[in-house]
Amino acid sequence: IYSIPQGARVSVDGTALAEPTPTRFEGQPGKDYMIAMTLAKYQDWTKQVQARRDGGESSVLGYLSAQRVRLHVSTTPPGAAVIINDKVHGRTPLDLADLDPEATRSLKVELKGYVSETRALDWSAGTKLDVDIALRP
Repeated sequence: IYSIPQGARVSVDGTALAEPTPTRFEGQPGKDYMIAMTLAKYQDWTKQVQARRDGGESSVLGYLSAQRVRLHVSTTPPGAAVIINDKVHGRTPLDLADLDPEATRSLKVELKGYVSETRALDWSAGTKLDVDIALRP
């Protein structure tokens, strides 16, 4: 069992294998197996695979995509510009999807007549953040 990138944890029918990818698993000929791979900062990969009926060796290759995240930003009052990496992405309330968590570490909100606010973004708890900011005049 292989993955790109290497080093993913593998489970077969819910049972974790001892070694990360690349690794081996010996199944019963013709039997279906659910192969799952996980790797930090990547989306999980799952596929049902049938072992060869003749008992021969076969390979499983999982392409793990980089993890993407979602962000919801709201402000009181609404209408503030949301700035990430020096680029305005829109005005609050704002939903942003398909963001790279490594490149989305902080955001800034600006609204005329109010103090600009900057917030650090911590993605360690999941792939969706809700940020609500009360702006001060």
